[in-house]
Amino acid sequence: IDRIQENRDQDIDEIAKQLGTDFFRAGILLGLQLPEIDRIQENRRGDHWSINLDILNTWHRKVTNPATERLQLARVLKRLGKGRLAAKIEPTVVDNPGPHTFIDPSQDISMSELDEISREVVEDWQKLAIYLHVSQDRIAQIRCSNEDIMTKSFRSIWWWFEQGNVSRKVLADALVRIDKRRLASKVFEHA
Repeated sequence: IDRIQENRDQDIDEIAKQLGTDFFRAGILLGLQLPEIDRIQENRRGDHWSINLDILNTWHRKVTNPATERLQLARVLKRLGKGRLAAKIEPTVVDNPGPHTFIDPSQDISMSELDEISREVVEDWQKLAIYLHVSQDRIAQIRCSNEDIMTKSFRSIWWWFEQGNVSRKVLADALVRIDKRRLASKVFEHA
């Protein structure tokens, strides 16, 4: 058991080092709530390794099915573009792992769609946030953060998503208003 714990600690340390500034998206994909991520970021201001380590350990404490923990983490790493790192920790055999849900997404819009949209509107994230009725205070908070622009884009869409009143129509209308018609039609295609 000590050896298993030692390997887990080494994996977590390596992942924390390689995540860099992707801690916000990692936290969301692992199912942490925004206040938890913000608290961790505030406590570890500017130290990305410590932020990542806290996020990973916070998630680990919440894992309800230890048998699929490595698979869950590998899937998140793949979604963050860390395929090589995911391959190092992904289990080779999983007996009937069942469905894996890292967050509790709206039945209407999936997390992968939100992630894709945030990537495609990265330069216009503030305009989209306005049309999605994210508060000016929240937009200012995101804008003033030390996060990269991709994380800011994702965070703004996530704030809208977390507020609850989520629908494809609202999202598509906002995308049309910022001249992202192709993306808006894609949102409706997945309905």
